[in-house]
Amino acid sequence: MGKPLLSVVVPTKDRYKYLKHLIKLIQSYNSDEWEIVVQDNTDDNTEIVEFLKVLAYPGCKYFHEEGQLPMTTNADKAILNSEGEFVCFLGDDDGICPNALEYCRYMKEHGIEAMRSNLAHYNWPDAISKYDGAQGHIRWAKMAGGKNMLNSEEVLTDVVNRGFVDRGNLPSVYHGIVSRAALNRIYEKCNTYFPGQSPDISNGIAMSLTIDKFLMTSDVVTISGASKFHGGATIGNFRRYPKISDMVWFRPGAEEIWDKRLPKIAVGSIIWAESSIETLKNMGREDIIDKIDFETIYKFFVVYHYPVRELAYSLSNRAIALRCYTYLKIVSRIWNAFWRVVKGKLKIKDRSISFANNIDNIEDAILRISDGT
Repeated sequence: MGKPLLSVVVPTKDRYKYLKHLIKLIQSYNSDEWEIVVQDNTDDNTEIVEFLKVLAYPGCKYFHEEGQLPMTTNADKAILNSEGEFVCFLGDDDGICPNALEYCRYMKEHGIEAMRSNLAHYNWPDAISKYDGAQGHIRWAKMAGGKNMLNSEEVLTDVVNRGFVDRGNLPSVYHGIVSRAALNRIYEKCNTYFPGQSPDISNGIAMSLTIDKFLMTSDVVTISGASKFHGGATIGNFRRYPKISDMVWFRPGAEEIWDKRLPKIAVGSIIWAESSIETLKNMGREDIIDKIDFETIYKFFVVYHYPVRELAYSLSNRAIALRCYTYLKIVSRIWNAFWRVVKGKLKIKDRSISFANNIDNIEDAILRISDGT
């Protein structure tokens, strides 16, 4: 048997409940062109070892290392242990559709090094949901357009201008498909595939500086899972806002290198901003850092992290304007929340979104995507 065409790499820790379903999903595709590489940092791995022994699936490569590892280190190990010509990085509660292999063939034929797709979102039954109180549901946007090539520099500029509040359309190995050759160019430069604390956005920034163009498709190829112990939910379980030192998955010395223009607090948007700045430095693109409007970062922060808004006010050069912006956006958020409840009561549906309930696991979610219902 030759090397697989696509490696699905899954760094994981303490989440076997979801991981088992993802492994069985890949196994169900019944092709040696797939491999799934599990990089496990769980202390006691007896449960998954027994599961894999019974499953006897040769397409699953399992690696285990005890002791707390930075998330980026575990992700690096997963990719280094994979062999596929193309790589896709997923969380253990995520999923990938069988059409991924078709896209790998298309990319290989046309010399394309990265792609991203229309992303579906699946809430596991144990996850809290704001959508009609529904749990165990999947939703995805109805997109037109088919296949298009996007300019990496333009996509990066958009993310920079919006203060890294999300990943935008960045090409990335996380929920994307990327050639090993492109990944290796990042590794050769930075000695990691993830040159910032947060693997998802740091690889996206690095990839956008490595390739000129990438493929975007309106098809759903990967599914983003949200479970009880999803990354964002874990932070939400803190009874206080987490400190940088609370983030045991950061690399050592994170607080010392934290950009002085950012609030020293470990919330999503600030972690992404810090990770992006760190990545730009490691990729030798400090010139892009000079273009960042930090006031844009503060605007997002004060609205979504209102209890600690003073952290942003103290850093802002336009604190009075920022305070006014805060109150206007809070009113807007309250109105939007009210309208969302009204639409739920009146059963007004967004026709641009496909939505399905009562889905027990990621395998069922893939079937619903395939049915288009």
